[in-house]
Amino acid sequence: MALRKGLAALAVVLVSAMPAATEIWTVHTTANNIQCTLGDDPEKTEIWCILMRISGPPALPKPADCTATWGHGYFITDRGPVEMTCMDKPVNEGWRGNSKFERDKVTDLGGVNCNATRATLTCENLDGHGFSLSRKSQTVF
Repeated sequence: MALRKGLAALAVVLVSAMPAATEIWTVHTTANNIQCTLGDDPEKTEIWCILMRISGPPALPKPADCTATWGHGYFITDRGPVEMTCMDKPVNEGWRGNSKFERDKVTDLGGVNCNATRATLTCENLDGHGFSLSRKSQTVF
């Protein structure tokens, strides 16, 4: 699993990997604990979600080369496995993004479907890989 380090590195990867016509927008859960940056173009969907607050163990063990915070960042594309990101601990200063996930409704993001409940955001790609995130529990499948 390729490990992306830091918010700045991931932003560069997301922007540089997308064609000029790519749309990038942000969306959050109604509780504002999970914030996602989305890139969507006809060729590929990329979603990076950050948990602002977690109280349970991370979905995967922390890699030895990760010297920052582990368990907050999750990256998914329309194909392939989910990657967790090594990053500085996120700070939520009232950021609300461009829009929010509708509760109890599947949102089709062009290759990735996400469903947000009151406490959990679950996203799955075309290959059946995905994640389920909440403050208390994070899983990768």
